[in-house]
Amino acid sequence: MLKRFSALFLVFFILLNFIPKQSVSAETALLSQGKECTASSTYSEYIASRATDGDLWEGWLADPAQQTASVYVDLGSLQSVNHVRIYWGGYDFAITYKVQTSTDATTWVDKYSTNKGNGGTDDITFEATTARYVRVYCSKKADWSYEIYEMQVYGGSGGVAPATPTGLVGSSITSSSATLTWNSVSGATGYKVYRGATVVYIGSNLSYKDIDLTASTIYTYKVTATNSHGESQQSVGVSITTLSDNQIVHHSNNHAYLNSEWFDSKAPLTDAQIIAYVNQLKQYSIQYLFCDIGVWKKTDSTEIHILPSQYADLARWIKIAKQIDPDLKVIATLNASMKRTNTDSYFVNNTAPYAEKTFGATVKNEVSTLVNELCKAGLRYNGIYYKVDGIHIDFEPFRVMYQAYFSDILTMTRNNMETGQHLSCATPAKNGLWSNNDAYTTSIINKVDMVNPMIYDCQGPSSWGTVADGVAQNTTQYIQIVKDTCIWLGSAIEASNDDCQLSPIMPVYEDMGYDSFPENGWPDAGSKYIWYHLNTIENMTNALTGARQAMAEGANIHSSGIFWWPNFIGEQPDKYNNYTADQVTWMNEWVYKP
Repeated sequence: MLKRFSALFLVFFILLNFIPKQSVSAETALLSQGKECTASSTYSEYIASRATDGDLWEGWLADPAQQTASVYVDLGSLQSVNHVRIYWGGYDFAITYKVQTSTDATTWVDKYSTNKGNGGTDDITFEATTARYVRVYCSKKADWSYEIYEMQVYGGSGGVAPATPTGLVGSSITSSSATLTWNSVSGATGYKVYRGATVVYIGSNLSYKDIDLTASTIYTYKVTATNSHGESQQSVGVSITTLSDNQIVHHSNNHAYLNSEWFDSKAPLTDAQIIAYVNQLKQYSIQYLFCDIGVWKKTDSTEIHILPSQYADLARWIKIAKQIDPDLKVIATLNASMKRTNTDSYFVNNTAPYAEKTFGATVKNEVSTLVNELCKAGLRYNGIYYKVDGIHIDFEPFRVMYQAYFSDILTMTRNNMETGQHLSCATPAKNGLWSNNDAYTTSIINKVDMVNPMIYDCQGPSSWGTVADGVAQNTTQYIQIVKDTCIWLGSAIEASNDDCQLSPIMPVYEDMGYDSFPENGWPDAGSKYIWYHLNTIENMTNALTGARQAMAEGANIHSSGIFWWPNFIGEQPDKYNNYTADQVTWMNEWVYKP
């Protein structure tokens, strides 16, 4: 801290210490002075804003109790940044630190790092990059704390580096190669593709084929855009798994739940993106494309609809998918929530049959109209009408009070389809709501071509029930639920409709829960938060283990599915889980395994 120095020595120190260690050839505009700063911690009056106030006599000081600390400046808008100057405190500098940039203050990209910091003034230059936030992240102290008198960020120079590319997709994957495609960026003159930390492509194309890869290996790619002003931040990464050599596909008729945003009119995909997605689906032996066209939405107090804008791009998907592989099945997924509350129920209320609720009749009519449009009339694209190959019904929750309504929805859907078109439905995992009613389960199986048990969201406190009730508190119990579900539905299919296929859904999505206050939480009672889906228990490995055990006892599992596909391919990662290992598990433990 500055208080340690006498006034005379302080003047000498400032003059000596603030001479930059590196020469900087061309000073660009100072972007950071007076801009808002945020710190991970502060000490006394030495707050974050002092790091950019232009005063070299006092600065930001981190809480000395913290081993790591950081401070970042918000430049106010995207800027081209290429130079950071740090004036460290006398003894309180960082030996190990990084300079990082970000466009959202969430994802940070390292621009400089060292474990040999020696205080004084550090001038750090790097290739111009587009950023709004610049951070100094410190992880090893020289003395008592971390202190920065001033952090100066420079850039500008008459232009801005391009925006970050979007839409990165891996496709055409073999045992030794993969093709990457991405969207064009306005103002970019070129692109760089990174495999891990290695640049494997520099050029102006919007695709790149990476070769000489190793079989059965996970690779992660990112792409940046470049121009004369610098390089953009790296895109969201995409992970691919190369195929094994000489593998035989044993399970090929699988399904995947695709993102509703791919089919609406908000941000249409390019043809190249759709082609890449379809090829990627084929790569993982997905035959049925369950296209989520949105959820029925209330538009006012009396009307509820799935709007045409929610499936505006579905016809183009059908066209492109069929051009790539005529045997692919494009299935429209209809979603709805059958909630119980009187004020927000679409179908029924707490006590009365669904027919007495206005929304019940409305949705039934809309199901008939929508299915007729999708399956018989077709959707128009460039003057040609394209029909879906079938319908998947995903109406939840599966409470007893909704069973008659759910059955009617399936009947009405089938009656408005053409002969030979596919009809499937989501079902619960084995529990008392369905599995104690053999007649009802059989009636559903006789209406559809495929049942897709949702073998997830099964976790909760013991007060909810036991494995027999479909509730798991640990991995062993979850595997048992998956096994019991597949045996239950497999037996019902064998007894009533051999043409119906059993295709359980594998969970590949983020941890889910809700605030349970004032009730106890689970698994941590004191948290007042209940987690009903934790990846440590409900994951693809455990789900496939349960399915394999059921098959060993005679369950005829025709195929399997993935929920959600964007998580599986790494396009929508979450900060708690990494799903790339599921790609290997899926191929080796299901697709290639008899």
